[in-house]
Amino acid sequence: MNFSIIKKSQLEGDLRLDAEYYQPEYLEVEKRLNSITTKSIDEISKSVVSFGAYSLTNYIEWQETGIPYLNVENIRDGVIDFDNVKYISKEVDEILKKSRVKEGQVIITMAGTIGEAAVAHKIPPRVNSNQATAKITLKEGFSPYYLAAFLNSYYGRKQTEREIVSSVQPNIFLWQIKNFKVPIVSIEKQKEIENIYKNGLDELESSKSLYSQAENLLLEELGLKDFKLEDDLFYIVNLSQIKSVHRTDAEYFQPKYEKLIEKIKKISKPLLEVVDNIPARFNPQSQQDKNFKYVELEHINTSIGIIDEDMEILGKEAPSRARRILKAGDVIVSSVEGSLEKVALVHKEQEGYLASNGFFPI
Repeated sequence: MNFSIIKKSQLEGDLRLDAEYYQPEYLEVEKRLNSITTKSIDEISKSVVSFGAYSLTNYIEWQETGIPYLNVENIRDGVIDFDNVKYISKEVDEILKKSRVKEGQVIITMAGTIGEAAVAHKIPPRVNSNQATAKITLKEGFSPYYLAAFLNSYYGRKQTEREIVSSVQPNIFLWQIKNFKVPIVSIEKQKEIENIYKNGLDELESSKSLYSQAENLLLEELGLKDFKLEDDLFYIVNLSQIKSVHRTDAEYFQPKYEKLIEKIKKISKPLLEVVDNIPARFNPQSQQDKNFKYVELEHINTSIGIIDEDMEILGKEAPSRARRILKAGDVIVSSVEGSLEKVALVHKEQEGYLASNGFFPI
């Protein structure tokens, strides 16, 4: 059992009465940071801002192209992901100019997936962002890459977790972010961390390029490189077809799916003739004190088809859906509607990971 004993004077000083705020791990982080030289984000920043007037969001109309508009889901693991970004017009961007993102700023999420930090690194000339992201512009002598790396570290994350306020939706506020403590290290050490960070971003871009090349090569080999699927305005289905597949939803019978199947079936085989499906029979409760690396749908990076995150759980803490053990070389495919794009190759370092039965490993 973990517990903390807090004096009444400490409660008054922090203006917090909730026990969650005084968890031993948070107090330990606070103690360690107090034992070294730190400054608050407010002290090392020129500005920490989020958004203009919230009512201005009424002007937003999404477009297929235009000015990228970042939401919290576009900021993850130290990276700004533009793959699934939404777009606004130049006119709306001008109305929302106070929420523009500038090169070199540190972006941190304030709602949803709270505490995800990334640097605006080689971004397009104009980028905007929503009210759930804070933008930190640092003073001279402080590297944004160093700050982002720290905010994503254990000591940065724990400060964020501690300050989360739960009302209708969990969130943190600008004044809380400004009070986060950051260790002060030499500019040489900051530059060393910055170079590693930048190298990681460059490697990620390289991997995306290689993945795209592989995808194009595959489509060319299959004769699907320029194949387009278009929705028909109407189509006729016989009752016998409905009975044979036990489906009555119109979407299932879209002619585009049959066109695709006809295109590839001459060079294909049924999936179960070439792969094995691994049954979801593993029971982590049988190893209650074993520490497992656990993978869920949110841990899949769809842009390059990898597992790029996981969470540690004990066997006795595993959810009921944790029923699969992964092997190197497995391909895991989402079986959950709305996440069917979640497909990844299991790397050799991920051998033995525990996975949700929301996947089919093949």
